[in-house]
Amino acid sequence: MANVTVAVAEVREGDYQADEIVVDIVPEPRHAGSELFWLAIVRVLTTINPPQQSWDRYKDSYSNIAEPGHWSSRVNELADLVERGTLAESIPGQVAHYSHREHIAGSVVKGTAMRALCGVFFVNTQTPDGLPECPECTERWRLLPR
Repeated sequence: MANVTVAVAEVREGDYQADEIVVDIVPEPRHAGSELFWLAIVRVLTTINPPQQSWDRYKDSYSNIAEPGHWSSRVNELADLVERGTLAESIPGQVAHYSHREHIAGSVVKGTAMRALCGVFFVNTQTPDGLPECPECTERWRLLPR
């Protein structure tokens, strides 16, 4: 269905220390754009890092940043899940994002990602009722002309 490449880089620059991960998911031509391919992407990303709103996307590349040692710990957690024969569970979003209303219905029906005003890509799998608003989305919404 796709070629998946995972690369982890340790970044140690002065006061900044993090482990960055980049996942390239390139579809085979017959699966490009299919709903099944999108579901596979979501499963791969939420298995590697469960928070649904934590990945950044650029074309076929998805990236994430974590504290030093996080990805090594996650590999151990995944090995435990494999041993038990259990799927990794995703963690729903923690904030409500602003997105263009024309994209919402199609995203919910097809399970495809939307881009929030803050730049986060997310799949709309939950109602935002009761979630705090994303501060960056809220600020950008206020700056839009009325």
